[in-house]
Amino acid sequence: MNPHAFRHMILSHACLPIPACPHTELSVTIIRHNSGILIYLIIENDRTADLFSYNFESMTFIKTETTGKDRNKLIRDILITIRDLNRESNFDQDSRDKVAFIGLNLYLIYKGIDESVLAWEKRNYWAKADKFRMEWQWTLNSAREIKRALIQDDVPAMMNQFGVIFTKFSQKTLPKSAKVSQSSQGSEKKLLGLKDLQ
Repeated sequence: MNPHAFRHMILSHACLPIPACPHTELSVTIIRHNSGILIYLIIENDRTADLFSYNFESMTFIKTETTGKDRNKLIRDILITIRDLNRESNFDQDSRDKVAFIGLNLYLIYKGIDESVLAWEKRNYWAKADKFRMEWQWTLNSAREIKRALIQDDVPAMMNQFGVIFTKFSQKTLPKSAKVSQSSQGSEKKLLGLKDLQ
């Protein structure tokens, strides 16, 4: 099969736009399964990489990994929660849970980085993968600082971390009506129970 025609079929089943000519910023890696029927696709665009599986026998297309989109949702929840905290006049248990929720999301972002660079490492793009890890290392550090601040009841230290977060995500915008995707209730207990954040 013509490689461009095959690429056209891949993109059409993935519900992705099909450019008129090969697009230099979109990379598609095909990993064939031993059975000869199921293949895996790694589709890269800029800094995001999504893993798909495609079954030619049943002609079904299944998206199995969206670490870039998950990361964006976590970032969105972080910024919404900080905005909500800034509107509160009292710092109570609900506020502490919201602070911890921010720390948990930062931790989840950090844990998702290895999945994000998997496609690059499979293609021996080690320098690119290491650079990406370094760019997101601050999320682990910030999550640790938030946990420490909660343990010590250090509200100014929490505010300092919010400043770090806003600096890192300064280009993100939120609609006024935006709400978090899940409740922050019980987040402090979850964050304090994470042994990775010592």
